[in-house]
Amino acid sequence: MKQKSPQINHLSFADDVIIFTSTDRHSMKIIMNTLKEYEHTSDQLINKEKSHFMIPSNTSQNIIDSIQEVTGFSKKDSPITYLGCPLYIGR
Repeated sequence: MKQKSPQINHLSFADDVIIFTSTDRHSMKIIMNTLKEYEHTSDQLINKEKSHFMIPSNTSQNIIDSIQEVTGFSKKDSPITYLGCPLYIGR
C-alpha cells in the first residue's frame, strides 16, 4: 500500500473479514481498490450481496448513500450476530 494510505484495522474470522474505517470517501475508495486488487491477485471474488456496512443510527442519509455508492454494499442495522456473537456499534 502507498505510504499515505489509511491504516486499515480489520478482524478476520472463518472466511470473513470485518474492516473498520471512517466515512471519508477517499479512504473508502482506497479500501475498495485494495479489495479489487485482492480479487485480481487471488482469483477470489468478494460477494457484494453478502457484504454489508454498519454505521451509527444518527448518521445522515447523505453519508449512508455515499458509502453505498462507493462500496456497493448494503447497510445493516445493529446489532447483528456473527458466529453466534452479537456485534454492536457504540460502547
